[in-house]
Amino acid sequence: MKALKAIIAWFRSRSATGYAYRGLEMGEIVRATDEYLDDRNGWGPTRCFGHAAPDPSYTSHRQYRRRVGADTHTGEHSNTPTQNP
Repeated sequence: MKALKAIIAWFRSRSATGYAYRGLEMGEIVRATDEYLDDRNGWGPTRCFGHAAPDPSYTSHRQYRRRVGADTHTGEHSNTPTQNP
């Protein structure tokens, strides 16, 4: 069962463009470049950013994801907003 969950998570982390994504953990700051899961339309750009992501283990909460490598300069799972030089 654990292996099946890992396979499902891997497939869910891929988009049609081939990029890899990771789910945001509770408390991570949602960025304008993150995506959220809309029940009707699937994954799309987030409209609400700048707040802490909710606990993804509750299905009633909105699910967010971030493209892998999108925050390499701030560190993986960083809550520090990106700043332009």
